This record gives sequence, structure tokens and C-alpha cells, in this order.
Amino acid sequence: MPMIPTSYQNVFHYRCRFETAGGRLFFLNDTPLESLDNGLSWQLAMGDFPQTGGKIFALNDEFWLQHRDVLFRSPDGFNWDLYRNASFDAEGSYGSFELLENQGRLFMTRIQYYNHIGNSRIFRSDDNGQTWQTIWEGPERPVLANDVNGDRLMLNLFNGGVGSPPQSLQYSDDAGNTWTPVQVVGDYTSMVAKGDTVFVYQKPFVKYTYDLGQTWQLSAQQFHFQYSGQLIMFPNGRVVLVDKTAEIGYMSPDGGQNFGQIFDLQNFGTVLNASNFTQADSLLIAWGGAGTFVSKNEGLNWIYFFEGDWINIQHPVVQNGFLYAGSSGDFVQWNDVPLRTPLLPLLDQLNILSDAGGVAKGKTYNDVNGDCFDAANEPPRVNEIFRFQPGNYLCTSDAAGNVVRILPQGSYQIQFGPVLYHDPGCLTPGPITIAPGGQTNFMLGFKPNQQVKDLMVTMVSTRARPGQPFHVTVLIRNIGTLPIAAGTVLTLAFPEPPILFTSAQPQAANQAAGQLQFVLPDIQTYSELNYKIHLALPPDPGLMGQVFQINAGLTTSFQDPTPINNATTHPVLVYNSFDPNDKTAITSNPTGVMPIRDQSLQYMIRFQNTGTDTAFRIVVRDTLSALLNWNSMKTIGASHDYRLTITDAGVASWHFDDIRLVDSTTNEPESHGFILFGIEPMPGIRVGDILRNKAAIYFDFNHPVITNETATPIVLRSKYRDETVQEQEFRADISPNPVTDQLRCRVQLPYATNLKAILFNTKGQAIRQITHKDYASGEHWLEARLQDLPAGVYNLQITVDGETKTLKMFKY
Repeated sequence: MPMIPTSYQNVFHYRCRFETAGGRLFFLNDTPLESLDNGLSWQLAMGDFPQTGGKIFALNDEFWLQHRDVLFRSPDGFNWDLYRNASFDAEGSYGSFELLENQGRLFMTRIQYYNHIGNSRIFRSDDNGQTWQTIWEGPERPVLANDVNGDRLMLNLFNGGVGSPPQSLQYSDDAGNTWTPVQVVGDYTSMVAKGDTVFVYQKPFVKYTYDLGQTWQLSAQQFHFQYSGQLIMFPNGRVVLVDKTAEIGYMSPDGGQNFGQIFDLQNFGTVLNASNFTQADSLLIAWGGAGTFVSKNEGLNWIYFFEGDWINIQHPVVQNGFLYAGSSGDFVQWNDVPLRTPLLPLLDQLNILSDAGGVAKGKTYNDVNGDCFDAANEPPRVNEIFRFQPGNYLCTSDAAGNVVRILPQGSYQIQFGPVLYHDPGCLTPGPITIAPGGQTNFMLGFKPNQQVKDLMVTMVSTRARPGQPFHVTVLIRNIGTLPIAAGTVLTLAFPEPPILFTSAQPQAANQAAGQLQFVLPDIQTYSELNYKIHLALPPDPGLMGQVFQINAGLTTSFQDPTPINNATTHPVLVYNSFDPNDKTAITSNPTGVMPIRDQSLQYMIRFQNTGTDTAFRIVVRDTLSALLNWNSMKTIGASHDYRLTITDAGVASWHFDDIRLVDSTTNEPESHGFILFGIEPMPGIRVGDILRNKAAIYFDFNHPVITNETATPIVLRSKYRDETVQEQEFRADISPNPVTDQLRCRVQLPYATNLKAILFNTKGQAIRQITHKDYASGEHWLEARLQDLPAGVYNLQITVDGETKTLKMFKY
């Protein structure tokens, strides 16, 4: 709610902020205002004061206001005077300064402009600004800060200009008289400290020390952020690492050993844009161009303000039970007013847990020898989805099989989807008990339940256009429990002409018209092979709209228990112009419907770097439908190495952290990528439901590319239909037609199915439902009394298994 009286709105500047000091509230703008009653009434400042912004400190019954390279002092917060002191006021020698208060002393950092001659200095005043003494001088750019406890000074020293990583870190326990180095190996981009504990983000790890740098340890997880991460430490010692680009937070309740994802603000269906994260008392606040988020438990639960005044707020502060925020100047009108909201009602809306809980940390692996011991040669289960119950807390395993999840206090069972040819024989402990601030370790091994050789072939392609190349990728995966010796033959068949073969990696062993053969090498258990075939179409416009079938099949020397997945057919539709970033739903029916008894649903997401430079990092984010069983999702194949994450809200993300995808103008065949994954519908899905889905593709620092939306209708039963075979279609006719008072419609069904018939008038209004129920195969008569309807023309719409026919009816 706006909280500045309208009588003062003419003094507003388009950039404004709140500051609190000495129990008072200050509104800094063109004309500073001060309030002693939480903003109910305001007084104008008198004397010299800065134009917009600044920082305010209360020290020994006086107030200090710093704005850029100018200081102001006030005995009461109302009357201000420009402060000058010869001790540090060398005109023109320095670029800017920063003011800091620590344990009743003032510290002034005078920063030399980058590449200017001279040193930067830090001054200290022990007598409320009467005198100053130099406590540090050097050529670096110093940034002075308090630790979280507020009693230790931390000094970051930068060698370059703004934006350069810190070169060194020092601390002082005696108000800057002596400085002790903290030994940090390498550059870092964010630092927080509390007592002897220091955290730094040194991509891709968080490094932490409990003894001021004498010994360092690495977090168990790696974080490959597009931009640098931001560390935030709370008074309770918990640390949050924020990926400001993706708006995802990772929290460590165990002193930095483990970080688990605790929030993903994009789950709210928005992107903050230029997001900012700050700590205000016990609150974590995030704000940007799409709204403001507030959390009281380090990001576990949030309130989201997304309308009106709470968009583009700036510099939130907490004072006496109220949350205040100034307005930002980049996206709002010059006279947009600052805001205040009562904090207690705001917090009442939060689903606050008593504690953020602890960490469940596990290792999941294939227990090849069945001894429930994770041996060095036993492969991990990578990019698997796990669910902790109760609560539906989701997480995924990383490249080493590690599973890390922050959970509220309680006892949990871990759930997972079916694992082919394996049993979950080793889970210790179970259930998993979480204590506040603690860590519970567990092991989850999957034992082979039979010795079997089984191969699966999958095929995807880029889109095809007349006169342009397109590319086919064939993946062969060993899904059994035994290695497979060399000698299996992969055969790829396609219609040539019109499709033309250009090249393949690796090269084909045999080549004939429209056919390629590859002899496969050894395929180890839990591994896969990748074959790329480059094809092209002639520049014939008559090809547009045609569909060509490409077939891939395996010839093995052993008995495969599931030969059905040793062959696959991929339809290639010829387009004119198209977006290469798209999404396709694949069902057992070429029309795109999915029978309710069919559990086969796959999604293919394709992307291409159509820019002018290499894409170093790509993230594909897919918000899954609530009608799908997220726990059943399996990535069948991908064009490049990836890292899968999934949130409790069903947002799956494939992270290609170092993909280095070349642009299409440099190397068109290598500029493509794809993801193919399978997923099952929820048990409660019904006929008539529609599964809708689309994805967002992030190329480095660009705005996401949003794919098309797929729509998959759920039908009772569906068959492949050849339009030339009448027996595969349902038939319907009205007899007699015209009708008088009785409608009789004959329907011939080729198989048992669900039938719905509705009568419409010429305005498209439904006036009567004739039937809607299951019918056996064969001939049926639909009847209805129509004596109450006026004479005229009507349309009878009959829907069978997703197919609709409309019959025109005349009534006398």
C-alpha cells in the first residue's frame, strides 16, 4: 500500500529508498523525510542534504548520511549539514567512498578510481567524526564489510575495476589496527563470514573454512551458474547460494558440506528479470521486474506480490513490524509512491515450517555383485528422479549418483520409478529420519534380478525442408545387465530418392541405395552408442507436406527378451519454413491421440543455435502437466551430456552446462540438439483429458525461446486407421431424414468404444444430449423424441474415440 502523504508527493524523485537508523525511519529522495511513527507522519529535513539515495547510520545519538562521495551529519535526523574533514578530504584524489559502522566506530573507505594514480585508503574515527586516522592504504580497490555477527571487519581487496574478482581477503579483530590474511587459493566472486567461519563461491564450488582460512573444504555439489552466484548468510548460521540468472536457491543447514535446492522462483510461472536478493532481518526478499517474493525460512516458503505497486520495488527494509520498499526508476512513473505493508499479516500468509530441517544425502548405484556395498567399479544411477514421502519432495541424482535434498524435520520413505531388470535390494537406513540442522546419510543399491542381454534403439531427427540438409540421430542403449560383444548390426533404411545420403559418423560399413549398415562395437552395461546420419532433400516444392518413413533395426547374435524395441520407425514430415526449436508429443497413434490404456507417451524437444556465435550453456526447462506421473519420467536420450533437475512443482530442467553448441552459420550439422523423454499419465486420468505441454529453451544469457504447445487428447481406444478400409471407421446415418417427432440414427462401430451424440441448432447451441456411454462393437440405433422442437435444420454431432462426424437433420 502507498504510505507517503500526497502533500509530499511533489518532492518525489523517480529513484527512492528507505533507511532505518536509531529506531527511526528515513525516506531518502530529492527531499529527505523522517518519521518517528512508522510512516504515519513525516517531517522534512532542513539544511544541506543530498539529492536522492544514500546510506544512514545512527552513532552516539547522531546520524550520518553518505551519498556517493559526500557526507552529511545531523544531531537529530531533521537538521543536516555537509560534513568535511581535512583528514580524508583530498579534493580530486579519490573517486568515491563508503561509510561503515562497527562497534561504535565509523570507518570511511576512500576508493581511488581504477587506473588513476594514487592509493585507496581506509580511515577510522573513534570520536564520532571529530578526528580520523588511516588504518589501511594500498593500490587495490578495498571493500570493507562486517561479518554476520557485526563484530569483525572483513576486507576484500580487488586488483581490477568494478566486476573483477577479489584478489585477497583479510580480517581485523582490533578495529583495523592489524590485518590478518585469510588464505584463499584462487579468485572468488562472493563471500560471507560469521565468526571464524568463512564461505566463498569459487565456481563451481562453495569453499568453506571453520578456522579463518587455515584449512578449506569443498561443498559436495558443483554449481555451474551463467553469472556468479550470490552467498547470503543468516544469523542462525544457515547459508543460501543464489543463482540469480535462474532464480534458484540452494541452502546448506550443515555448515557448507551439502547444499540442496530450496527454492525455484520460476515455479511461480514468472521470471523476475534483473532479480535482486537481499536479507532484511530474518526475511529473504527477492524483487525484480515481475514482482516481489518474501520468505521467512531461507526460501522454503514464499509470498509472491505480483500486481500493482509491488513490481519493481527497490531496497526493502524492516522496521517495527512493517516491511517498506522504495520504487525503482527504470520501469515506473516518476511519481510512483513508496510502499509499506504490515509485516505480521504478511507472515501469517506464509506456510512457515518450524525449522528448515536437515539434509538427506544418499548414493544410488547399480549393485552389480549384489553385496549391498558400493564398489568402485559399480556404476551410479545418474539423472534418476526420487520422491520423499510424505510431502512429495522431489530430487534427482547427479553424475556421481549422489542424491541431496533439504527436508523439514520428520521421517520419510524414498520412492522411485520401476527399474528394469533390477530390484531395490539395498536401502539403508529406511525410513530416513531428518533432525533439525542434521544430516542423514543413506545408500540405495539396485541389484540385478536376472542375467540378461537387452538392446534398445531410439531415433530422432531434425526437421526436413526441400533443398536443405536434415540430420538423424540413432541411439543404441544397453538396458540389460550383461555387456554385449561386438558384432550387432544396425541397419538404417530410408526412401532414396527423394532422400539423399551425404555422410555419417561413424562411417557405415555397408552402403546401398536407401540403406546403411553399421557394425557395432562392444557395448558395456548401462552405456549407449550414438550414430549421426546426415541426409538431404532436393529443392522440390512438391515434397512439402509429404511424410517419409525412416526405419532403424538391430540384428543381434543373441536372444533379446524384448525384440520389439530393437526396431523403430521415425516419420519425417517435410516443412516449408519452421522454427527449429520445437516440441513433439509421440504416442502409439499417428494422429496424436493417446488411448487411456496406453502408457506409452514420449516428448521430443529439439533446439538449434541459429545465432552467430557458440552457445556455451543451454538449459531446457519443461513444466510438466499435473496429469502426468512426474516420478515415472525417464530421459530416453539426449544429444549431449546433461544434468537433470526437477522441482516439487514438476519443473524438469536439463542443464547442458558446457555444451559449446556451434552456431548454424559455422557448422550447421553440429548446431542441433535434442532431448527425448518418456513419461506415464497419472492413474486417475480420464477420457477427454488433454495433456498440454511446452518447453522453454535458454541459450546462455538470452531470453528463453518458448516452443509450441503440444496437446494430446486422451481417448478410450484408438487404432491405426487406413482411410481406404471402411471397416476401421465408424459409420452413421439418420433414417428417415427428414424426421417428424422421432430421431433414429444408425451407428456402426468397428470395435467397442465410447460414443457421445449431441444435437445442435444452426446457431451452434447444444440443445440436447442424445447419449454418452460405452458401446460394444457392431450396429446400434440412437433414438430420441423431438416433438417439442420447432421445425428446421439441426446438426447431430457424433464423437467416437476422438473422431467426430456431423450429420445434418431436417425436422418437419
